[in-house]
Parts: sequence; C-alpha cells; structure tokens
Amino acid sequence: MINPNRVLDALPALVWTAGPDGRVNFVNRWCSEFTGLSTESGSRRPWRVVIHPHDRRASFEQWRSVRASGQAGAIEARVRRQDGQYRMFLIQASPVRDDAGQIVQWCGLGQEIEDANHGDIDGRLMGPEFQSIVDNIAVPAAVIAPNGELEHLNQLSLEFFGRSLQELKGWRASDIVHPDDLAETVIYQANAHREGREYNIENRHRRADGVYRWHNVRGFPLRDSQGQILRWIHLRMDIDERKRAELELARSEQKLQSIVSTIPTLAWSTRLDGSADFINQHYLDYLGLSHEQARGWAWQTVVHPDDLEDLTMRWLTVLESGQPGEAEARLRRHDGTYRWFLCRAHPMRDETGRVVKWYGTNTDIDDLKRTERELRRQKALMGQAQRLSQTGSLWWKPSTGEVSLSDQGYRILEYPRTFEPSLAMFQERCHPDDIDIVWDVALRMVREGGNLELEFRLLMPSGVVKHIHVVAEKIEITAGEPKFIAALTDVSERKRSAQALERSEAFLAEGQHLARMGNFSWSPRTGDLAWSRPLYRIFEVSTDTVLTLDLIKSRLHPDDAPLHDEIVRRMRRGVAHLEYKHRILAPDESVKHVHMVAHRSRCESGDLRYIGAIRDVTQEHLAEEALSRARAQLTRVARVSSLGALTASIAHEVNQPLAGIVTNASACLRMLAIEPPDLEGARETARRTIRDGNRAAEVIVRLRALFSNRASTIELIDLSEVAREVIALLRGELSGARVILRVEFADNLPLVSGDRVQLQQVILNLLRNAAEAMNEVENRPRLLTIRTACGEDDHVCLLVRDTGIGLPAEESERIFDPFYTTKRDGMGMGLSVSRSIIESHNGRLWAERNDLGRGALVAFSVPASRQSPPADPNCTDSP
Repeated sequence: MINPNRVLDALPALVWTAGPDGRVNFVNRWCSEFTGLSTESGSRRPWRVVIHPHDRRASFEQWRSVRASGQAGAIEARVRRQDGQYRMFLIQASPVRDDAGQIVQWCGLGQEIEDANHGDIDGRLMGPEFQSIVDNIAVPAAVIAPNGELEHLNQLSLEFFGRSLQELKGWRASDIVHPDDLAETVIYQANAHREGREYNIENRHRRADGVYRWHNVRGFPLRDSQGQILRWIHLRMDIDERKRAELELARSEQKLQSIVSTIPTLAWSTRLDGSADFINQHYLDYLGLSHEQARGWAWQTVVHPDDLEDLTMRWLTVLESGQPGEAEARLRRHDGTYRWFLCRAHPMRDETGRVVKWYGTNTDIDDLKRTERELRRQKALMGQAQRLSQTGSLWWKPSTGEVSLSDQGYRILEYPRTFEPSLAMFQERCHPDDIDIVWDVALRMVREGGNLELEFRLLMPSGVVKHIHVVAEKIEITAGEPKFIAALTDVSERKRSAQALERSEAFLAEGQHLARMGNFSWSPRTGDLAWSRPLYRIFEVSTDTVLTLDLIKSRLHPDDAPLHDEIVRRMRRGVAHLEYKHRILAPDESVKHVHMVAHRSRCESGDLRYIGAIRDVTQEHLAEEALSRARAQLTRVARVSSLGALTASIAHEVNQPLAGIVTNASACLRMLAIEPPDLEGARETARRTIRDGNRAAEVIVRLRALFSNRASTIELIDLSEVAREVIALLRGELSGARVILRVEFADNLPLVSGDRVQLQQVILNLLRNAAEAMNEVENRPRLLTIRTACGEDDHVCLLVRDTGIGLPAEESERIFDPFYTTKRDGMGMGLSVSRSIIESHNGRLWAERNDLGRGALVAFSVPASRQSPPADPNCTDSP
C-alpha cells in the first residue's frame, strides 16, 4: 500500500497539513523545495517566516478566521522562494474531521496566482511541464476540466484501464465503476464538484482484465487568483487488499457474533469508549430489548439503581487500565425481576498490543448470592446464639471418670484450655451452698440412668457468682457403660436481667400510678388491645374485664364519641402520630379529662401497631380553669383599680356638659319670657341642651363598659376610633398633669377583630403609664404621642411614646412580669394583664428605649381582620 505522503509529494502545489491548533506538522516536497522549509523546520519556526512582511498580519488574521469558522477558506499572500523572490499564492485550507465531527487536522493547498510577469495559468496547467508532473505521480492520476471532461491520465491510469486517453474519454462512468458503487460515486462526486470542495471516496474500478479492485479516490481542486476552479486532480490509491481484509474481518466478526449469539450465556462486546456495539441474542431475550435499544450506553437502563454508579465507575476504571476486570451488579429481567450477575470484561489487542475491542460475559449468580447470604445469615445467627446463650458442652463417662469439655465450657468455668478436664473442676468452682445438691442429683442420675436438668451457682476465684443451667442426657453406645452429654449454659445475665426487670416493672408501675398515666398497644389488623394496670383505674373498669374498643367508647363522654371514631379511622389508615384530649364519664357521673399520645410502629411480623400513653389530666384541667377565672378576675381588678385615678377626670368631663345644660335651660326660659318670645333662639338653645345631655350620657356609657364584668365580645374594630374613646376619658387627667398629647392616627386603617373593652383597657393602661413616667419632668415639655400605623405581616400597630425618665435596656422585658413595677405604689399587674390581653388577640406587646434619646416607647400589634376592607396603598407606616 502506497504512503499517502508520497502522493502528496507528487502534487505540483504547496501542500501542508497542520494540527487543530494551527501548528504545521507536514509540508510536501514541492513546498519544501520552493520555500526551503521542511516538516522539522516548520515545527520549530512558524510558516509565517516565508510570508512577505507586508502580508503577514493580514494572512494571519485570515488563517485565524478560517480556523475559528471550522470551514474551508482561502488566503492570499506572497510566499518567499529559496532564492529570495516572492511569488503571489492562493492558499486554500480545509478541515479534516473524525467520525464524531471533530476537527483533527487541517490540510492546505497553495497555488501560484497569475500576475503580470507570468503567463496564463490555465495554459500552464495543460502544458507539457504540468503533464510531465502528473505522469510522474506514483499512483494513478487524472486531470479533469471544471465541466467534468477528462483531459489527461497518467501512465499508471492508462495501464490500469488498458485503454488510450482517447478511448477512455468516450467511456461512461458505468463502464469503469462497479454497478453497486456507481450511484453513490456519481452523487458524491457531483456534489463535491458543485460545492468546490475536496472529496475522498472508496469504490471499485474495473481493471483491463475485467477484475474490479477497490480504490480510494481523492479529488483536489486547482483554483486561480479569484478562487475559480481551473482543473480537478484525481488520485486513485489501490486499497483492494485492505478492503478485502476488512470485508473478511467483518464476515469473521459476523460469523463470530452468530456463534456467540447461540451460546447460552449473556455475551457482549464494546468499543474502546465502553459503549456496546454487540449483544448476543440470549442477552437480548433476557432483557427483552432489541439490538438497537441495547446499543451504546443503553445497557445502564437495566442496571439496578443502587448498583449503577459503582458498576459504571468500575467499568470506566477497567477501560482506563486496559486489563481484565469484573464486577457484580443486579440486572433487570424482561419481567421486571432483578437478579445478581458477575460481569467479566477482557480486552482484545492487535499485533502491537494495543486494545482494539472489549469482550465480556454476564453470569447469573443470583442463586449463589442468595445461598451466600443465607449461609452468612445462619452463621451470624449461630454465632449470635452462641454469644448470647453462653453455652458449652460436656462429655462424661462415670465408669472411668473420663471428662471432655468444649472451649466454651472452659470459658464458663474460667480454666485455661491446657487444664486437664475432670469432675474436680466443677467441685472446685461449685458454690459451697449448692455443692451437696449438685452431687446428690448427679449420683441419682448415674444410679437411675435418667436425664438431668439443674440450675446452680459457680463461685469464681474473683468472687463473682455465676448461675449455670445444665441439661444432661444419657447415651449408651456399649451395653453396661452409660455415658452422658450435657449442655452448660451461663444464665447469669438472664438472672440479672430478670431481677432488673422485676425492679424496673415495679418502678414503672409506681411511676405510672403517681403520674396518673398508663400505656397501651393496639393492632388495627387484628384488633389486639393491651393495657397497663393504671389504665384500668383511669377508666374505672375491673382488671379481669376483656378490653375492646367498644368498652372504651362506652366510657367516653357522649360529645367526644365522634372524635374517638375519627381517631380509630386515622389509625386504620396508618397515620404516624396521634395526639388528642377527650373526656371520660365515670360510673358516678363525674367527668375525667385524659390526654392520649400514640405513635405508629411495626411488630416483628411486619403488622402495623400503635404504642401510646394515656394520662389523667383532670387536675391540670381544673387548675387551668381556676387560673383562667383568676386571670379574668384580676383583669377586672386592674380595670377597677384605675377608677379612683379617673374619678377627677370623669367628673370634669361630666361637669362640663351638665353646666352647659343648666346654662342653656336658663337661656331658653329667658327667650320664652320676652315679648314676643324668641322661638328660634329657644329651639337652638334646646338643641344645645340635648347635645350636652348626650355628651354626659356617652361619658357614663364608656365608663360602665370599661369597668363592667361582662364576657368578651369579638367584633370588627377601628383601632384609631377605640383610642379616641380612651383619650376622651383621659383628657381631663392628662390636662391636669400638664401633658401635651399628640395624636397621629393613620387614614384608612384596616379593621381588627377583638374585644373593644379589653383593647380600651390596654390603651388606657399605656397612656396612664406614659403620663406617670413624666411626672418628674420639669425642664422640657411633657410630650405624649399616640400613633396608629400599618405594621408588617398584615398587622395593625398602636404606639405610645413619652419623654419621661426612660427605660433601662435590661428592664424592657421584666416590666411585663407579674408583680414587677417601677412605681412606688404600683401593683405590677397592669402591663402583665395587658400582655395577656394582646396575646389572646394573637398579637404582640413590647417596650424599648425611645429613639429620640429620652423617654420610652411601648407598642402593640394585632392582626388585621380578613374581613377588613382593602388597606389604603398609601398606608405604609410601620413602627
């Protein structure tokens, strides 16, 4: 086979190749002789040294643009000949790609461009010199005109076809190319000629003796300075032997695959990258896939998800090492069942030792894996049983006194393994209080020839006492010479555990009794229900009563029976956690309150089971009710305690409208007494009298509402309006304390849901606290600011700010503690009750230092009602 470089050396043009990075790695003979460069020199210094200095920058930019595009392109530049003369060349570069489409090489062809000092290049291409060059090419070559007409064949081509040039010009392509290759060849070559690109195709040509031989046909266009194709150079390299070898190899592989497909095992082969290119039929039938579905990396879809990552990493490691390897993984059968397989891979190498392919088999080891797992499980169980049971064995022949003891027997008796076994070992270790009993039982066993089962104690040299359980049976191989085999089990741990369990059960029973709590378990599938003893007392049923769900339901308060049914339904559905409270109606009609908590679990059989606890919380419930009543009473006391301080303010507020009523009534009488009576003035005076009477009535109504002991009433409230009502009550008191009140209420404030009177009490307390905090302020105005605003998370805020004595940072939370106060005569309950009220409204009450540098800020926020009208978009205030 002819070296392709020899063919390129014969081309009458500057031919070169370069790597993907543009680095030249080959120049043909013409290029070397013309420029003085060689492949070695070209690799050490750039090809740009032979480009005219004025053309270097432009040619470099053109070459970089061609490489960036990944497409064929042309470069015009003056190239220096060996004698120092520069000639204008058109350099055409084309990419060479691999099967994946990646550029692996660039190939360039430089042709001298016609100028004023040279003749017509087209004439030179068909001149004797050019034909002589073509004739000297070492492979069959042809020159074809742009229109596809054959112009010249070298001698090797004429000899191959056995015809003259004139005879071959009249031949059709079908006379030369094999009929099976004709259509593809014509289409491929026509497209290449139309697109003006190089082409490379393999087809069969008929020799002079009528025999078809495989050739690799390559075509190169020769262009002028404008890029027009002047001629096509066609080179044909005989590859018949290689092609036949490839076909033979393909037939051999096909035959091998056919043989492998009949092997009753899962066999496969892969490419060098690890992707499958063949899977035998037995493998495909097992997976239930077609060959197309299983090719490439699709085999990963049948690997168990838990094994996929490890198997893939192991396979990539084997590929990288180039050495045989194996791995275990579960593969999915066509019916969806996963089975364990041992996957073995082995590389196939060529004559140079290079890996060219991978072959492998998958062997079903599922039964073996199951057997191994079962053996390991049994071995583990046996070892665990031996460790837990602490059992040794003993063989004894009474007639001769021979004794044989197992290793575990030595460990139980704590003798070294080198010690000669004898009955004296037991006599020495036996507890003094038990030795007589042991000997009596042993002698009776020998005398009567029966079996023995006995538990006694051993006293170790360290003083530790062991409890031993012995089971002995008689065996009689030779008549008259009975022998005995015994199992020795160290039951010390069991003894200690039993004693500890008894103590634990006693402690647990006592603890449950003191805590008024009991445990239970229930199986939804079987209905099996078990209680601890305290639950019998809680439900007040006899301990010999059979426990059922109906019995439990019969003890429940009638109003809680539907809740019990719902809980049972949720348990049957398998809810993980349950917690609820209900009432028990005792036989004496008294009511108990119980709290039940249960968790889902699984028993050994896998059945669902609930484990829970029930606690009698009647005392806690009664205590909570009492606490609630006390808290309500305390709230009322806190409101009433404010009454004395408000008396003067209320008297002032009521006195003004009463005085107005008297004055207006007197004026009305005078107007009626004059002649003629001033009726219109009397009417206006009467209306003022009515107005002042209503004012006095409103003060009394607000006062009665604030200090009444009525139940809470939840309604939609405007927090600004509620604050105004409180301010009306306190206006006289604030004025008397020289407090300047500043009101900053937001417009279109969202409504809140709450108890009007309770919120008034909180606002009243905050305003009075702020006013009292400024009693000692003399050197600055006593400014009290009350403000409402929209807060965060759809909350409405009310803020009270003073300029009083201030609030230490460490007391910002302590002031809300019950009975903590900073006042001389304070009870310490006002802010505590206020916080309880705000928290009952799902809000928050807090205090902090005034950002003005003196005084304090106390504020609360409560959620806006969902029934409130949409808030004003301009309401963006926040505390």
